[in-house]
Amino acid sequence: MEQRIILGIDPGLNGGIAVMQENGELLYYCKMPIKQERVQAPTRKKRSRMIDVTGIAGVIAKYEPTNIFIEKAGARPGQGVVSMFTFGMGYGMVLGLCMAMEGAICTDIVPPQRWQKQVMAGLDHIEDTKIKALAKFQELYPELDITHDGIIDAVLIAEYGRQMLQLN
Repeated sequence: MEQRIILGIDPGLNGGIAVMQENGELLYYCKMPIKQERVQAPTRKKRSRMIDVTGIAGVIAKYEPTNIFIEKAGARPGQGVVSMFTFGMGYGMVLGLCMAMEGAICTDIVPPQRWQKQVMAGLDHIEDTKIKALAKFQELYPELDITHDGIIDAVLIAEYGRQMLQLN
């Protein structure tokens, strides 16, 4: 039987994508693909960053994952209205792309608390979630020198998916 390919997605503009095999081998990772969109405003022209869904689709086409695990997005205290709208729009785009492929690829939406509790078990002595995630990432992949939060989270989301598939 061929190994399942798992895609983990941290869906924010500063998020990331990770692809791993069922045996834990990390095949690919990157920061969330971003493109600059020109926004026409009455008084000025400016550029706005947004998720490049075509870039994500390219990763999906190249690696042909059998399972996708996406971190569930939610409102964050103190986040401005414009940034919340931008985040929600990007999350919706990622979710829409993955859900459109639901027949061919099983897609799961995972609350951050769930994947963090599962993957980072045993690290309760570390309070800061980002430091805890980095510690777990370094434990799993000591040969990789990555500090980008989005990539680390995407890898750990994929690891969560890998663990869940092994339990079923």
